[in-house]
Amino acid sequence: IFLFMLFCFSKKHLKYWLSVVCVIIMAALVPTSRLFVAGGGALEEWFLPIYFYFLILLKQVIETNRLTTKQNILIGCFGAIAFWSKYTIASFLVFAVIACFCIFLIKKQYKELLKSFMFMFLGFVIVTACVFIYFLATNSVKYLIDCYFYDNLVRYTSGFCFPKFHFLNWFNRIVIVLGIIFSIIKFKKSELFVTGSVLLTILILSITESRVYAWFVIFSFIAYYLVYIIQVLNNASYSK
Repeated sequence: IFLFMLFCFSKKHLKYWLSVVCVIIMAALVPTSRLFVAGGGALEEWFLPIYFYFLILLKQVIETNRLTTKQNILIGCFGAIAFWSKYTIASFLVFAVIACFCIFLIKKQYKELLKSFMFMFLGFVIVTACVFIYFLATNSVKYLIDCYFYDNLVRYTSGFCFPKFHFLNWFNRIVIVLGIIFSIIKFKKSELFVTGSVLLTILILSITESRVYAWFVIFSFIAYYLVYIIQVLNNASYSK
């Protein structure tokens, strides 16, 4: 699903064969990364399509100042799925939503902000209602509270750790560095925002999360940068 989304996204910015190249490269990067330590199947890996979807929508908001009703509901639904699966996964999604709201405020799109909030909340409630209906039907709400909230918040802790860039192989690092450099040189608003997001994500993960799987979110940025780098290099070759 993640690779299919990458292909659809890249087709809007690149030629067909270059989009295929992007997918092939990304298909090789994920399983060969040190993040793939257990042979795959980590929950964070399953959320890569949602991470990437939120990143695409963030780019859309920066460029168009709007989200459709369907997109808002999906954001709420995906956010709830992330929250009830493993709420640390929802942190990046919450950041993306807050960023969208801030953009609406800066642009004085108050109606758009209110509409987005209402439909996102609706999407969140739809999924949350399904969760509570299940636990109410099985008479296990107490276990939900004790195991999911109390144990995770009180007993499950992680201390400070230094940046784990060794989780990323040399090619991943090159893509991130080139993406940052090109976004600064081109000074395009959406790419600069993505650059700020990836740097903030790396910083937050370095400070608060010592577990390797949390770093899977970085692949959504790498996929985005991969398309952007190929686009810049392709446009540069045509301009010569």
